[in-house]
Parts: sequence; structure tokens; C-alpha cells
Amino acid sequence: MSNIFKNIFGLEISNTSLTAVELAHGKSGFRVVNYSMVSLEPGIVEDDCIIVNIEGFKEALKTVLLEAKNGPITSKNVIISIPEEKTFGHHIDVPKEHSKDEEFIKNLAKDFIPIELNDAIIDFKQIKEGLNKKIVTFNFVAIQKNIVNSLINALKDEGLNVVGVDVNKNSIIRYCNNRFNSNEGSFAIVNIELEKSTISIANPSGHSHNLSAQIGGEEFDNKIKEILNISSTEELHNLIFASKHNESLIKPEDRSNIRSQLNNEFELIIQKTKDLIRAISSQEDIDLQTIYLIGCHSCVPGLKETFQETFPDINIKQDLEYIKLDETTELFYPKAIGLAIRGTLIEEYENEINLLPNERKEEIETAQLLPMVMRYSLLVYLIVIVFMLFAGISITESYLEHKITKQEAILYEEQTKNPYLKQVAQATQQKIQLESQINKILADTIPVSRVMRKIDDYNVNGISLININYSMNKANEHIMRLRGKVANRELTEELIVELEEEAFFREVDSPLSNLVGKGDRFVNMDLILDPEAIIANYSNSKKQMEEEVESSSKPKILAPKPASEEASEPTDGSENIENEQ
Repeated sequence: MSNIFKNIFGLEISNTSLTAVELAHGKSGFRVVNYSMVSLEPGIVEDDCIIVNIEGFKEALKTVLLEAKNGPITSKNVIISIPEEKTFGHHIDVPKEHSKDEEFIKNLAKDFIPIELNDAIIDFKQIKEGLNKKIVTFNFVAIQKNIVNSLINALKDEGLNVVGVDVNKNSIIRYCNNRFNSNEGSFAIVNIELEKSTISIANPSGHSHNLSAQIGGEEFDNKIKEILNISSTEELHNLIFASKHNESLIKPEDRSNIRSQLNNEFELIIQKTKDLIRAISSQEDIDLQTIYLIGCHSCVPGLKETFQETFPDINIKQDLEYIKLDETTELFYPKAIGLAIRGTLIEEYENEINLLPNERKEEIETAQLLPMVMRYSLLVYLIVIVFMLFAGISITESYLEHKITKQEAILYEEQTKNPYLKQVAQATQQKIQLESQINKILADTIPVSRVMRKIDDYNVNGISLININYSMNKANEHIMRLRGKVANRELTEELIVELEEEAFFREVDSPLSNLVGKGDRFVNMDLILDPEAIIANYSNSKKQMEEEVESSSKPKILAPKPASEEASEPTDGSENIENEQ
């Protein structure tokens, strides 16, 4: 294995902390090499992946590498992850006879990824075959290229080499379910973090579903501190972590009071879990056997008991025995552990989604192949040298006894060619074909791609759009969230007016904070899209293009038409267009 795939550690980046884990493995399982965590000040990272304060981020990164538990982390190869909310992905069921039909898959995939192809990083894999192998399920994931590149560049400045970019959801699933901790059937993961909670349900085939519960550990902390009369959040966390292994540290009446006071929060998370189970069950059969409670607030008193009473036939787990860092392993490190597992077993997970830019993947492949190619090339050179020496010694005998025919020379040349290099060439060709297939799948994204092109027009002097996020709210409205940097208030006001006048946007929500202060400022805006206007714009453009093509292909009419014919023709040239969203 190339050195580029050795000593890889996982690094989780969030708004509140950096966590790093490095593992090794053998026949008995995983061995912890090193781990580290450092808290981040507010405003350094936003959305768990957008670096706002680059210098503050680099200082924190240096700390997490130098002040690890077992001494400095010396590995230079790292795997990072991206929040699922920042990615665009979908599962598509394709009839097997069309599984190689790029145009067919493209027609199914369009509109699910609202990113221009040139601005996106895309990875793609086949999930499974179903319905008597007549259906093939594909999964593709895309993300804005600038998000990943900014992280890669920041880590590169500190001497780190990014070899993989995962999705947070997949890291958590791998943390709970891998070949050292396998499960049968489907399983759920309830991840309760400081700012939010997420529920995931996955099965061994690779399907996974995710749902967010907008409640975080901070809400737990505030109520528990009041009940236990504790003012320090750090002191509270230490007590809760310790009570996970020694329940007597919190009095029974206090535990009961905590559960009672947090009952509404517990029920909200449980209801979200039920909603996700119900939604999946309507589409496929699931055999849910285990629910994992993970995250920094998963051991709050009463949470596990409430889940067990709600799901009496399902195993509720809080501890994973196959990896132990310290008493807070399952509380703060699940994503970093999931990334470290992927780095440790990189060959096992090489076909998983990897949101590295294509040029970076090619660099890694070249670095991996080069040592092997050099070894095989050296072997070929040695064979040639030996052959030349032998030929020099026996050249007279060769000329006297027989002549080498042209066919024999070609046969010998083919026999001495390096078979490994042939495999490399074939693999490269297959990779090019696969990338071509993937790119064509997402070559036409309508209608949101037209909005992206429209928004790009506002990237002018004095206005720099940093991040664009797309989502749908409960009312099924299409929301485009913009974050950008504007040079002054006047430009901000002009941008708001221009967006409000744009037909593509039904509503522009710009908080007053965008207009506060002088000079440079970061602005946030929510745009509610008007799909009908966008589709109509696309349809009209397409119609106009078709009419131009049609008119250019018609023969020129030399004589004018009779007046009676001209009068009978429609004057507006309109057609009925059926718009499909």
C-alpha cells in the first residue's frame, strides 16, 4: 500500500469543536493510537463546514494536533466530513435494461441537485439490485466545490493531506455499524449534540434516511442546571458523564425530576423517531432491532428509560464496547471515530461516497500507483538487460542457425509487455467512462440551475457570495439561502432591490442586521423561489431555441404568400406549454 494511505486520522469539524481520532486495527479489533479535542470560539466555523475566521481555525487546528492524548498527532493524511444539509443527494430506482442508459438516468436525476455542474463535486455509486434483479438503485451526492476546496486549502496550509471527504451521516452510521460491530436488520441512530439532534435509520444494504429534530443539548443543560442548582456547564457535563457509570452520583429524586422536566424534549425526539420509522415503513419493510443513543447528551438521566418504554421490543444501546478512548468516547467522538474507521479500513470503504475534487482523486491515484509502476518498470528493464546480454553472447549463433521472423518478434514483444500496466490502462479507461456517465446524469438541472446562473450575475465588484444553500420548508416552498460579503450599505440596499424585482423570487427576506454598521459586512438573505416563473422562463427559452433551429432549417420562400393565407395565420405564434415541475 502506498504511504499516502497509511496513518490516516479522522478530523471532525463543527461550529463548537475540532475532534481528531487515529486508529489501528488487527485481528482482535481496533486499537486507539491517539485522539484529541479542542473547543472553538463562536464565529470561527459556521454551518459545521464554513470557515469564517481562518486564523482562529488554524490556531485551533494546531492545538488539536499538538495537544493530543498520547502526544502530537504526526500523521499528515486526514479524512474529513461535510454535514448532510450541505449536500444534495438522491436514490433513483432504474430498470436494469436502462441502467447503462445515461440519458434515461439523467432525466430521472435532474432537478434533484440544484448546482451547476462546473460548480459541483459529485460522486456516484450503485446501491443494490432489487425486484428479481430487474431494478438497479443508484445513489449520487453533490456539493458546492468551493465548500470542500476551502477546507482542503486550510488544512493544506498546516501540512495536512486530505485523502477523503465523507458525509457526516455516513460517518455516524459507520461508527455504529462496521465489521467489528455488525448488526442484523435495520438500526436507528439518535445523535443528540450540543446544538441539534438528528435521527438516522439505516440497513445493511446501504439505504439510509435522515431526519432533524430541532432540539439540542443546550436546552437540556439549562433545565438540569436549575434542578441540580449548578451554575457551570462544565461542572454539569462532568457530573452527567460520571453518572453514566455511577448512577448514585445523582440522587434518585433528582433523576426523576430531570426526567419529568425534560419529558417534552424527550417526547419530541421520540416522535421524530416514530415519524421516520412510519415514513420508511410506507415504502419498504424494515426490521428495526437496535436504537443507538449517541452524542454529548445521550446519557442525560431518563432518556434511555423513556426510549426503552416507548420501544420495548428494541434494544436501546448507549455504549459501544469495541472502541474505548475514555469515559466520554460515545459522547463527543462518534463522527471522528467513524472517519478514523474509514481511514483505517480504507480499502474496505474505497467504493463509498468520496466528495474529493476529481483532480485531487487523480493525484492520490497517481501517488498510489507510482511506486508499483516503478517496481514493475525496473523488473522489465532488468529483463531487457539480461536479454540483451544473452543476445550479445549468442548473436553469431542466432544468425547462423535461424533468422527471427517479424511475427516471432511481435509475439516476443507482446509476451514481455508488463501485464500490470495493461490493467492500469484498462482501469483508467473505465474510470473515464464512469466519470463521463456521472457528469451526463447531472448535466441539466432544472429549474434551480437557472436560478444559480441568475444569482451568479450578482457576484460583481463589492459583492461576494460566499455560500448558497437550497432547501424546502414545511409548506413545500423552495428556499435559497444566500450568505455573502458586501462592501457597503448602499450596495446591500441595491442588491435587495434587484432581488425583489427579479421574477424568479416570490419573496426576499433580508433581516435589518444586513443594513447595520459601516463598511464591509456579512449579509444573509432567504429567497423564496417561484417555480412556475422559473419553469416558464426555461420553457420559453427552449421554445425560442427550437423555433430558431426550425426557421434556420426551412427553405427560403422566394415569392410572397397570398394575402388570404397571411390573414389566416395566428399573429402571436403562441402555443400551449405543459410545465412539469
